[in-house]
Amino acid sequence: MAAQWAERIEETAVAPLAGEHHYGNFAEQMQHLPTGQTPDSSLMATPLLAQACADALLMYWQSGLDSGRVDPAQPLYIVDLAPAQGRFAWLLLKALQDRRRGRQRDLRICLLACCGSSDAGAALLAHSHLRHFAEQGWLDAATLDMRHGGSLSLLQHDTRLLHADNPLVLLGLGFFQTLPSGLFGVQYGKLFEGQLAVGAGQALSYQWTPTGENATPLLDYYRHRLHSAAILLPGLALDLLHCLQHIAGGDYLLLACDPGVCDEQAIKLGTLMPPAHWNEASAALPVNFHALSLSQSGQGASVRNLLAGDGMVLHLAWRDAAGSVDEHGFGRVCAGLEAAHPGHGAAMRQLAATGVKGAGSAGWLALLRQSGHDPAVLKLLCGAFSEAPPALDDGARRAWQNALAASWNNFMPLQACDDFHVDCAQLAMQLGYWGLAQDCLHAGLERYGEDAHDLYLLAWCEAATGASAEALVRVQAVLALDPSHEGAQTLQARLADKLERWRDCSWYHAPHAADAELCLEPLGPEHAPEMLYQYRDDQIGIMTRLPELRDLVETQAWMAEQAQEPGRTSYAVMHACWGLVGVVSSHCDGAAGYFYYWIGCDFQQRGYGQRAARLLFRQAAAHGVTEIYTSVHQVNRHSRHVLRKLGGRQLPLRAEAPDDEQDFYYFGKKTDSGQLLARFLQLCTAIGSPVEVGEA
Repeated sequence: MAAQWAERIEETAVAPLAGEHHYGNFAEQMQHLPTGQTPDSSLMATPLLAQACADALLMYWQSGLDSGRVDPAQPLYIVDLAPAQGRFAWLLLKALQDRRRGRQRDLRICLLACCGSSDAGAALLAHSHLRHFAEQGWLDAATLDMRHGGSLSLLQHDTRLLHADNPLVLLGLGFFQTLPSGLFGVQYGKLFEGQLAVGAGQALSYQWTPTGENATPLLDYYRHRLHSAAILLPGLALDLLHCLQHIAGGDYLLLACDPGVCDEQAIKLGTLMPPAHWNEASAALPVNFHALSLSQSGQGASVRNLLAGDGMVLHLAWRDAAGSVDEHGFGRVCAGLEAAHPGHGAAMRQLAATGVKGAGSAGWLALLRQSGHDPAVLKLLCGAFSEAPPALDDGARRAWQNALAASWNNFMPLQACDDFHVDCAQLAMQLGYWGLAQDCLHAGLERYGEDAHDLYLLAWCEAATGASAEALVRVQAVLALDPSHEGAQTLQARLADKLERWRDCSWYHAPHAADAELCLEPLGPEHAPEMLYQYRDDQIGIMTRLPELRDLVETQAWMAEQAQEPGRTSYAVMHACWGLVGVVSSHCDGAAGYFYYWIGCDFQQRGYGQRAARLLFRQAAAHGVTEIYTSVHQVNRHSRHVLRKLGGRQLPLRAEAPDDEQDFYYFGKKTDSGQLLARFLQLCTAIGSPVEVGEA
């Protein structure tokens, strides 16, 4: 009979192996073969799927609340059968917490991450991203015991769950393909069980034994429906679902995803034929979701299989022990999850891997947004971004900054370092998002330990955000780890030179230069590129009566000229997240000084100007300046408001042309207006900017 099978289905039964060979149980033999392409559940863990899954669960539970099947006073358990390292659990719990806000009922949600041992469960719960969910009772680790009907042992709650008071949600991303299947064959009404022998070079040979006297209903179904085909029967998966169904009291929602077969026609065409050869790159065998669907449908469940173009099946089953499935609700659940099918995520990653040739930054950004800001997509796009950095206008730059932050917010580092934190940090630095870059690098250092390159990038970020002294200490740590690090050597020299220049500035007082995330540092040539970029709004120069600066050469020349003026003190306004956000400057003669400030066009209307001016006043006071004056364009209502909030008093005078559109303010002790006017005019003459005024 085995020979007949070999003749009828040549793809399945190969020529006998040379020499002695031993046939054994197919499932057991397959477990000993290396599998190089088992689905990675962490890649299926896309933000889109997590968000759609959260919506699906809330719809499912709401249906139960409406029908009285869900008791809001009892826990709602989500059993994650393949949590891997917890990335999907984290994304899902985040999405559920976001959606729970504003709901009238506070549902008692708890995700149970099924782990192979209590040690593995404890390690998962200790992850920095998952710990707070565990502390809030939203997450626990569990082990499944399938004996005597089955139970779930909860690690953190230290209890065995024999029966759930509410329906269970069962998650299985990349799970069923890890379970062994049995091999059977149908040949014109006869049923056979397949056994496997593994020969030299991992050639596979099959032996077929007639069976069928005590065939299961599923095998009987295939015997009567198929003429000549091989069948992989997911027996262990069916046993597991039966066990969990028992714990759930018959009520459950199952969401699973694996490469598989979900229709009878595909089985007839030989999709479940076992291979003739095996190697380490071979993919795990497909899951027979058709058999799972038949079994669940036979028990009254509503089942839907959503197939993507890559053969990935998203399997959904909704069972109600009372036989009253909410078909409308199930349809909504399926529709939401179909739009977020993991196969679509795989396709987006494939597009990202090619750099979406010809699409440019706008196309890349559209793909990233379409993916729900999937970190896996961003990681692939980072390469294209670094190879050909695009020229971004203001809107595109802000859009990329926002997209980058959203993608980082969707990233959970796993045990093996994939350098995503470095890729994200370098792109953030390229976009001037220094604070996000530092967050990425700190996360990498915390998770994976000290790394010279990470520390070097972090020092670079610190130098760009007003923490140059700290950056010098950091770069010295880099050189202690890697003395030949050329980037660190260059940065160390630059920082040492900059700090030496600052020490020569008698007017700079570092202890008085900081206010929370803002600080002042002496304006120098290193600030020229960012200063020019933030100065690009023509109105800044017009309102502050500063010259037009068209390029880097002009900017550096103007800065050098300012630095040579006696009594001139100029500071870069540095933000801990954004770097240079503006400039403040004073021109002093004795105890009197004239100041101006401007905030870059990306950072206006945030209160930075007022805070920067206060820091300048502190600097001025530290070197004996007691009277400060300034002017403001009469139509600049915002700056006039800021000056009043700073305590400025408008001087009772009106300037003659060319200063006739300016109002003048004084900061200091109250004194006779005549004396103020005289000192103001004296200061203007002393600093080379005489003003002709008449009394108001």
